[in-house]
Amino acid sequence: MQTERTLTLTMTCPDGVGIVEALDEGPIIEQDVVRIDHDDAPEDLVRYGRDIEKTVLARALKYHLEDRVLLNGHRTVVFR
Repeated sequence: MQTERTLTLTMTCPDGVGIVEALDEGPIIEQDVVRIDHDDAPEDLVRYGRDIEKTVLARALKYHLEDRVLLNGHRTVVFR
């Protein structure tokens, strides 16, 4: 089981990455954060994480499908 600290770190830095064979090895296209409170229950943290992951993935896919993502060496440029 993940600890609250692990969930917090995972939740505060979700990102949309380009599709590659190895998980989390592609370019970061989009990121977002969510504020949490010490009163939040573990179930709340899981829900926050799921919600923000969906939002970030949707934005990253949108940018990619609209050809707004450019890889420049080891950097990723996203035109907004």
